[in-house]
Amino acid sequence: MPQSLCWKDEYTVYMHEICPGRLTPEVTEMLNAKFGTSYTKSQIACVRKRLGLPVGKVFQKKLLTYEQHQYFLNNHQGKVAHIFAEEMNKKFGLSLTGQQIKRYRNNNNLYSGLTGHFEKGHVPANKGKKFPNMPPNSGQFKKGSKPPNWVPVGTIRYTTDGYPKIKIAEPNIWKQMHRKVWEEHYGPIPRGHAVVFLNGDKTNWDISNLACLSKNEIVRMNQDGLFASDADLTRVGIGYTKLKSKIIKVKRNGNTI
Repeated sequence: MPQSLCWKDEYTVYMHEICPGRLTPEVTEMLNAKFGTSYTKSQIACVRKRLGLPVGKVFQKKLLTYEQHQYFLNNHQGKVAHIFAEEMNKKFGLSLTGQQIKRYRNNNNLYSGLTGHFEKGHVPANKGKKFPNMPPNSGQFKKGSKPPNWVPVGTIRYTTDGYPKIKIAEPNIWKQMHRKVWEEHYGPIPRGHAVVFLNGDKTNWDISNLACLSKNEIVRMNQDGLFASDADLTRVGIGYTKLKSKIIKVKRNGNTI
């Protein structure tokens, strides 16, 4: 507490007793009357904030005494609410519930330190246990069972963008058809490149209708409007784009053609 307030420990104890359920003007008046001080409302408001005391109608009644509150602060971290409630009840003869512990933490901005995740190495309580009386379709799949949406390898479906894809392996591994066909003929697609359809028809994945271009080449093709519904015209556009890119590169290096 700032030295300018000449604050004493007994003021803190009294603040813990009178703050719950009372507004700052009333708390200020009570404190000044008891100790003969002359603190202002703004000073007491700052004190309340630093002490983590609730303001206004957050508490309808006082839940913990100052001693119990201090014990709460020093011992609640890392403990589940209902477990810590049992600990508080046993130590102080209370009848707190886990829900009250949670609310007390929230009202006083206290963090439990629990993540909600199992720690590394945690062993589930039901590990290795069997439940013979569990009814059918209760979430236990039999070995070898397949989900209703299962399809065999080789099945062809279409993406939301209209590209055909084929299932190539279990359990659920798919690949776009035009990429698969290209790689079967020419090997892996270089990084920064994409396979395009020469006539614009995504359902025609024949190798004669495919070309592999860099992303920059595709951008230039689109900018110049060189993709056509005729595969031969698109090939001409590709040749023009590659030549144009070569000319730009040569000029950039300071060479002459």
